[in-house]
Amino acid sequence: MKIIITESQKQLLDFNNLSNCIKRRMDIDALDKIVIKAMEVLVGVRSFIESFVESVSNFVYDKLDLEYGIEICWGDETWEQFSTPIKLFIKSRYEKLMEEYYEDYYYR
Repeated sequence: MKIIITESQKQLLDFNNLSNCIKRRMDIDALDKIVIKAMEVLVGVRSFIESFVESVSNFVYDKLDLEYGIEICWGDETWEQFSTPIKLFIKSRYEKLMEEYYEDYYYR
């Protein structure tokens, strides 16, 4: 038996993996604006779609504490343990949008 997870379910699962301090302050509308800003800044400097998606995800993660004021509450986690689920959430939520933006910029 196969279990099929829709894109919205995938996003929900990733969101549930975020730490509570992030979820309390996560404003999806504001996050959308940061992603759009990142795409506009980075689209001209990345030659491959994979590096564009990765760069936008990293850019957005780096902006979270500046734009959001999200507290970095690692607890007993290392930086990588803390950042990985956040980056996965950003990537899974916006990957299709980033790919479309990239293709529009270079191929249309």
